[in-house]
Amino acid sequence: MGVDSADEQAGNMRRFSGFETLKAEKTGGIVLPQAASYLECTVAGKMETGDHWIVYATVDSGKVLDDNAITAVQHRKVGTSY
Repeated sequence: MGVDSADEQAGNMRRFSGFETLKAEKTGGIVLPQAASYLECTVAGKMETGDHWIVYATVDSGKVLDDNAITAVQHRKVGTSY
């Protein structure tokens, strides 16, 4: 947990080749400029849960890139009902 290795960072850059990208202000992570906003996080923990991972993260920073963007929010009363 923590900062990705140089190999992981290079792999992430290849995944986004062909796309316009920006560097996040605090961590230097990849940001898509067409995004409404972004968060920069530090992984605090992770748990494998069968077919996916749950990642616990602490938000360190973030920025709104488009004040007029329309966002989608889904509210649930309980996490067991989708």
